[in-house]
Amino acid sequence: MSAVAATGLTEEERLFAEANGYLVVPDALSSDELETLRVAADRAEAAWRADTSLPGWRRENIEQIQSIIEYGDELVELAAHPAIFPVMRELLGDDGFVSTAGALQRLAYWEP
Repeated sequence: MSAVAATGLTEEERLFAEANGYLVVPDALSSDELETLRVAADRAEAAWRADTSLPGWRRENIEQIQSIIEYGDELVELAAHPAIFPVMRELLGDDGFVSTAGALQRLAYWEP
């Protein structure tokens, strides 16, 4: 578990998240967890590309899988991960809401 999740956010981290809309949590996921998520995301993308009736954006300059969380339990579990959920809760509060509809967004000109 990352130090952030265990000890709470610093004021600098909170301000960064508020100003930029995201926060990088170093070492929040193990290399095995990251590989599992990469495989799940690749599987979701392949299924989405193979079935054009699945919802999402298919435009010249952007492609986005809608509701990617529905493509695998690994993606659902990420939202409740013990190193990530406490950070989200601290940033969003008890009444916060996390939308997973656009969890995977790949710009056509961006190469990972």
